[in-house]
Amino acid sequence: MPRLLRELEADPEGGLLGSRAWFGLRAPVVVQYWRSFDDLNEYARNPEREHRPV
Repeated sequence: MPRLLRELEADPEGGLLGSRAWFGLRAPVVVQYWRSFDDLNEYARNPEREHRPV
């Protein structure tokens, strides 16, 4: 996840507005704030971005 967040932070036009991370009771938790669902979906499906191979 850190690799993906670094990529997103380096591209301010990509749609990620911010994120918060903390350790929950059982696992790490990351909440992301996106400009729109379309921006999130475009990032997630783009084969040239870090998320797609994951």
